[in-house]
Amino acid sequence: KNKPVKPFEAKTDRSSGNEEKLSEKTLLKIIEATQVVNSTYKLDDVLFGIVNIVQDLTSADRVTLYIVDYSNGILWSKIALESEMREIKLRIGEGIAGWVAQNNQTLNISNVQEDKRHNPVYDNIMDYYTTNMLCYPINNRNGKVIGVLQLLNSKNGQFGKLDEEILNLMSINCAIAIENSELIDIKIKAEREASLHKLINFLIEDIKQPVLIS
Repeated sequence: KNKPVKPFEAKTDRSSGNEEKLSEKTLLKIIEATQVVNSTYKLDDVLFGIVNIVQDLTSADRVTLYIVDYSNGILWSKIALESEMREIKLRIGEGIAGWVAQNNQTLNISNVQEDKRHNPVYDNIMDYYTTNMLCYPINNRNGKVIGVLQLLNSKNGQFGKLDEEILNLMSINCAIAIENSELIDIKIKAEREASLHKLINFLIEDIKQPVLIS
């Protein structure tokens, strides 16, 4: 629900040149975070787990994780609006997240409202005003984009290299968690369909018996 998870509190070190660097504590928290993400197989739980952890480890005010559905040519995500969960969809190539999914490139935009790829419709849906954005593609082991992390409105005024580095370190584990949950979901659906097919066959045979006897 885009609320930070208390166990994960990102801290950074700054050099004399004011350049942010990953601290050892932050690295340990990233490792701990990825273990938490991979501890569940339900896709919704995986998605919300990733969103909460990324929001807590980075400077983002809001985080959205889109899943790429190539069979339908869309990206989809679930967001919390007031007291209900709503699914949002956009075409691959549509908006900034759609562009990132299509081109497999990270975008760090300081002024979103001036970017021609930005679609204000989604700001209106979420009753939100986006000023800056970091959009990061999640690739599987084959280099295929299976998701897009969209970070909105850095609390530092603009997303920096540290935010990008955190996403880079987390991305492969996020990809594994997403693919594993999708594979398990497919397997569960296949088993349900197989069980239903067996039940139908059993009922058909059960109906046939009295007919054959007659």
